[in-house]
Amino acid sequence: LTFNGGIGQAEPESNPTKPGNPLSSRSAYGRLVNFYEDGTRAVVTGDATAAYRGNYTNPLLTSAIRTVVYDKSEKVIVIYDYASSATARKWELNFNALADFSITSSSSEMLSYNGASASIQVHGPSGQFTKTKDFPILPSGGYPTADQPTQYQSRFSVVSPSTAFASVTVIREDARSVPVSVSFNGNIATVSIN
Repeated sequence: LTFNGGIGQAEPESNPTKPGNPLSSRSAYGRLVNFYEDGTRAVVTGDATAAYRGNYTNPLLTSAIRTVVYDKSEKVIVIYDYASSATARKWELNFNALADFSITSSSSEMLSYNGASASIQVHGPSGQFTKTKDFPILPSGGYPTADQPTQYQSRFSVVSPSTAFASVTVIREDARSVPVSVSFNGNIATVSIN
């Protein structure tokens, strides 16, 4: 989760206007607030609000919560993101892979790599996917290398800035045609799988 052109966690500036080289990862911490597993589904919720700070101290977001659900029998991953800020932001979801993404609509894309595939759909605010390659801020140790091969990214960016963001990303393993319905009532999402 980033905003306004890639601004994210552990930014070096108090009020960043563009992404910077992140500060020490020790300053970008979060916490797990929920976990559940019953053999069919696994659910975990994390709170990364404290990681979104500028120059170690200035809070950039008032909340950054992510819940991930994996339905093992249907091979579907559901990701619910909620973030808020005192300042209106153009929110972004970022996806990284070792193969190039194929954008199929403004809110969906496909990915194939070494015989595996996935379909990705974002539900919620109006937005659009774009693609890039490599990194705007290079990793230490050189790039690309055998240990750090070429990387591909896609970014889903919302159309209009807002002070709150709620979205559901549905990832279907093997691009399966499992029916998934998503509806919103404000920032509350209801998801049904098959």
